[in-house]
Amino acid sequence: MLPEIEVRGRGWDQLRNPDELLEFALALVETTVLAAGIAFHPVNLATRRTRADFDAPRDLFVYALIGMIVGFLIMHHGYLIGFVLFGLGGLLRFKSVMVRLIRCA
Repeated sequence: MLPEIEVRGRGWDQLRNPDELLEFALALVETTVLAAGIAFHPVNLATRRTRADFDAPRDLFVYALIGMIVGFLIMHHGYLIGFVLFGLGGLLRFKSVMVRLIRCA
């Protein structure tokens, strides 16, 4: 572990840290409120035409939750966890694109 990365607690002990749990809960509430404001904005509701338009609010909530969790992990555990998460995401995307390309060939 690099010396400039400060890790607050390790493993299951983090669940006993009330400050971190409160900070996570507040971030979750804030993310939910902001995602709801975007997903259920009257302009978005008025322009629904296809099935994908009706699925968009649910997708926005999922993307907002994933973004909040990744940001929270990076903020509390350092930038290395960001490299791991985005690296795994890139590998999964590469794999899914390659599977589609192989099926089409």
